[in-house]
Amino acid sequence: MSSRDLTVKDPCPFIVSEDHTASVLFDVAEAEAWLEALDGQEHITDIYIVSPAKRVFDQLKAQVVELLGPWLVSEEEKRPMSAGFAANLAYFKLDFLDPERVSLRRAFREILPLLWLKAGAMGPRPELKRGEPEPPLFAPEDTNFVVLLEETRMGRLLKALAGRTGLSHVFIVTDADESFKSMAQDVRDVAGKANPGLQVVQLYRDYLLNFMINQSQERATRTSSEVEIRGGRA
Repeated sequence: MSSRDLTVKDPCPFIVSEDHTASVLFDVAEAEAWLEALDGQEHITDIYIVSPAKRVFDQLKAQVVELLGPWLVSEEEKRPMSAGFAANLAYFKLDFLDPERVSLRRAFREILPLLWLKAGAMGPRPELKRGEPEPPLFAPEDTNFVVLLEETRMGRLLKALAGRTGLSHVFIVTDADESFKSMAQDVRDVAGKANPGLQVVQLYRDYLLNFMINQSQERATRTSSEVEIRGGRA
């Protein structure tokens, strides 16, 4: 009988139909003729192979996939709005920093999300625990950035950077521009090779200066590098 005949008669080594999405191979000895009949039948999505040997089945299955390609099935998924969507979202409240807290160097907790965003928002957003004091060095293992808040702990920073990979930013809190250049070069010497494209950024102790947009006339006379987060150059 014809391989495209819908009537199943004996003998019937296989069934391939232009009107149905299923095909059956009853006799593996006729596999070559069956594959020829399948060629171009892209509407067929269900394949049945009758074989007691798994090795033969696997071989024929691989030939069918190579012939017709993998099948991509689109299915509509309905879910209640209350379940939300599978996405990584973070909501921030825009607020003003208290100048007194900034002057007392107690605002690192507030600017930490900004540093995370500046570093590309990679991985979970780090936070200081409630009541946790400002650390001299902030260097969690699961972040792509490190912050040195006490420049006298430079040795500790270099030790933490040694052998570490996956870093994109190192922030150094200091008001001394010349000292920053030297420290930035030390950072690059220790971690630059293992972290291509590493940026070393100066943060002023008065954190407000790093993010200030509108400056007074006196502040406007300073160079832009003194009032913005910027990358240091050796």
